[in-house]
Amino acid sequence: LLDYAGIARPDHMTGRSLRNRIEDSTVGGREFVVIQLHPDTEDLAFGARILITHRYKYVALSHGDRNGQELLFDLEEDPDELCDLSSDDAHTRVVDEHRQQLRTWMAEHADDFALPL
Repeated sequence: LLDYAGIARPDHMTGRSLRNRIEDSTVGGREFVVIQLHPDTEDLAFGARILITHRYKYVALSHGDRNGQELLFDLEEDPDELCDLSSDDAHTRVVDEHRQQLRTWMAEHADDFALPL
């Protein structure tokens, strides 16, 4: 939005303009998107980080009992996100890769969220 308004991005913001992508669909998009989530106003310590790639959604929860605090969904095969694949041995590599991508992003953005593993 800042780009369309002709306003320079402030130094404290890490986002990138999507203007080129919006105006030209042949321009490549991002490799992944990260969401920082704090959904519970009653439990302020509860949070999550979500990394979404073209095919998968990886969710790391700060605490909870859902499969050890990690979730993985195949967005192509399961667009409604009904089947958590995080404990499926066939997806161990995918979970590890997404966890590492998130860990790298967190280091680059000084995010002190504690990953489950």
